[in-house]
Amino acid sequence: MAKSITTNSQILEYIALGAAFFQCMILFLAGDPDTEVELSIFFFVLLTLLVNNHYRGTRVHLWPLLTGFSFYTITLIFDIMVDLSYYYYYLTCLISLMIVYFFGTVENYQQFVPSGRFTVGCKETMTKISGNRLLLYYPVDKNLKGKTYKDMLWAYDGEHMIKGLMKFGADLVPSGPFYYLLSVKQKVKFDAPIVKLSESDKHQGKFIPIIFSHGVGNTMSWFSTICKDLASQGFIVFSIEHNDGSALHHFNDQKSHKYYKAFDMRDQNKIVTKLGVRLREVNNLLDEMQHITKTQLGEEVSLDMENLTVAGHGLGSTTAISFASKDDRVKKIISLDPWLTPIKDEIENRTIIVKQPHCTITSDMFQGNIPKNWDLTSKLYGDKQGNKNSLLSLLNEMGHLAFTDLPLILQLELRMIMFTPSFAQVFRAQENLRLIIGVMKAFMIKNEMSKESGNYEELIKRLEGTKDVKFEVK
Repeated sequence: MAKSITTNSQILEYIALGAAFFQCMILFLAGDPDTEVELSIFFFVLLTLLVNNHYRGTRVHLWPLLTGFSFYTITLIFDIMVDLSYYYYYLTCLISLMIVYFFGTVENYQQFVPSGRFTVGCKETMTKISGNRLLLYYPVDKNLKGKTYKDMLWAYDGEHMIKGLMKFGADLVPSGPFYYLLSVKQKVKFDAPIVKLSESDKHQGKFIPIIFSHGVGNTMSWFSTICKDLASQGFIVFSIEHNDGSALHHFNDQKSHKYYKAFDMRDQNKIVTKLGVRLREVNNLLDEMQHITKTQLGEEVSLDMENLTVAGHGLGSTTAISFASKDDRVKKIISLDPWLTPIKDEIENRTIIVKQPHCTITSDMFQGNIPKNWDLTSKLYGDKQGNKNSLLSLLNEMGHLAFTDLPLILQLELRMIMFTPSFAQVFRAQENLRLIIGVMKAFMIKNEMSKESGNYEELIKRLEGTKDVKFEVK
């Protein structure tokens, strides 16, 4: 079984590819190389492949190379079709090199620079009442000196997250290609002190809290790009991991591991049950929020509860909307690609009426796949009071996973286990997230939540100028 390594470098993968390519060159240039030389190089390449598989797993990118190496091995043993194996091995090696070049790194994720003026800190903790794990993303002074702070792994649960991912994929794909996730880092300062704001700050030195609720088959770290960007702008993000069975992995009441269990998403009763669990968990988190902030970030840290925001993605958006409609403590809502089918009756019967300023960002692909979802979204806005402070936008040629970190990290593997984004989405992953963050920033500026200056009208005009964002309410 693959093990986590302390670096996210792909050096092992590069060594294996380089050794294989070098072997191909020797085979071609030498024509019929000396047996001892050929065997020496063969065992060296085999060793690099085995070491890479042990520590990183064999990603999809290396599969063509493995077929070529396997064919070459067979011809070497049985002394048949040797010349053909050289050409095939060389071709598969080139294919793997090209795939690694275009899709093989996680640099798109790790080089995504948050837009705000602060560095990002991160802590992991847990609520006492419901036992939900939390990732806290918060602003840190960029000029912080002295102590060196560790980074935090994206797959914070290690192999448990991989196992949950396989459960989400119905155990139809091997886990090996995904073990490299164990070495991906979030580029945050773990346990660093929160920045101290001046009393002259527009929020009197207080931090606006944002609760972020993940969707089905996700975890609390899968939206780290968005959460980190919000933290860099001066917000404190409480990313919660729900214990309703929708997360890839969580602890149950006995602290034993529980993994994602597939369910019929058309079963309204099951969805309503999960939603009920989520609403209780968000309520309990809100009850504990001040205590968690004081114990984790410092007694002197104050929250601006007059701007408390609840955000989410998919079923997490449903959670945010449903909770906000029942709890006046919530002052703002951010819903990313909301899945409103679970509360369609309440929306149509007007038992859910959202009065708070509301930012909804939807993708055309997801809306097109869910019958009447866009109609429900529009109806929710039609029932709202105070639309002048809200935003409703539709993103063109984007899918449901464009809001997550996955197109930046999984890339080809993403096509094996989940709703398949187009290759264009993979290539545009950074650009798509910039657009999503831009719309959220416009909402923050419009509602005077942002700690940074910005012109709302100019930002909206720039976003519309991309032709990728259409505003229905602005």
